[in-house]
Amino acid sequence: MSQIWEYNGQQFEFDIMIKDDAVRYEEAIEKVEEKAKQINTITGMSSIIQFQCDAFYAFFDDVLGAGASDKLFKKSYNLRECSEAYYDSFIPYVKKQSNDYNNYCKAAGQAAPAQPNRAQRRHNKKKR
Repeated sequence: MSQIWEYNGQQFEFDIMIKDDAVRYEEAIEKVEEKAKQINTITGMSSIIQFQCDAFYAFFDDVLGAGASDKLFKKSYNLRECSEAYYDSFIPYVKKQSNDYNNYCKAAGQAAPAQPNRAQRRHNKKKR
């Protein structure tokens, strides 16, 4: 069954339970976290807006495919819109998929696989 995320009149297939989708998501989240550490080096409101929007654009392009951010935001560089798409729509969509799977496992009498925290994911990545 295909999972569809819809925002701003656009639809994208994304399922956190599919390995390739999960890998793209995890890598994109790490990039966003790295970018967030650099925000204090940016000065000027317009530069901050562009920097943050660029991070969101890269996230959506990495996770949903090249050109996804252009479809979502039409190159508007609207920080409010980018933040809402990320924090209020996409992240809750992914969490709902994960919760739905956990509930499915509980109903089937099985334990859902434990999700490693950020420190564990980094440690595991370094081991590879």
